[in-house]
Amino acid sequence: YYNMFKGEVEVTLMNEMGYDAMTIGNHEFDFGLDNMARLFKLAKFPVVCANYDLDATVLKDIVKPYVILDRFGLKIGVFGLGAKPEGLIQANKCEGVIYKDPIAVSNDIAAQLKEEGCDVIVCLSHLGIQMDEKLVANTRNIDVILGGHSHTFMESPKNYLNIDGKNVPVMHTGKNGIYVGRLDLTLNKK
Repeated sequence: YYNMFKGEVEVTLMNEMGYDAMTIGNHEFDFGLDNMARLFKLAKFPVVCANYDLDATVLKDIVKPYVILDRFGLKIGVFGLGAKPEGLIQANKCEGVIYKDPIAVSNDIAAQLKEEGCDVIVCLSHLGIQMDEKLVANTRNIDVILGGHSHTFMESPKNYLNIDGKNVPVMHTGKNGIYVGRLDLTLNKK
């Protein structure tokens, strides 16, 4: 169905499931930027990606680097990261997209979200598990990473130490929507 409907079925299901946000994975580029724009306009949730500069594309006003959600009396900052297009995505399908270093971008965005008073900062990563491990080790202020791209299935989250020695849970749920991930966070509001 993905090839027949070019992602529309997936976005419709995500709307029905009540997604709060999503980031961009390499397969969102499969049918080009115009199709991405069409799909993202159908979404009833924000699409976030902080490490793609999309100013020279049709996605400029559609995709934001982050969103702040008010849930359960908390301000939750959510930002996204996409994989490096080179060698992964056909050049004509990502024309105008400028890839930025996810570690530098993450430190900047997470600091900004902290300054904006976010109680929790979530990174939606489509970098793969190995890059997520590296991301945690070289960043601060990220409270959890929900990852994809490497098709890694984790029965439960794994904690990695960030640059300040704080545990950051990372969760990956495999591929093709076969599994649903659940991550329970216990928060101490100061």
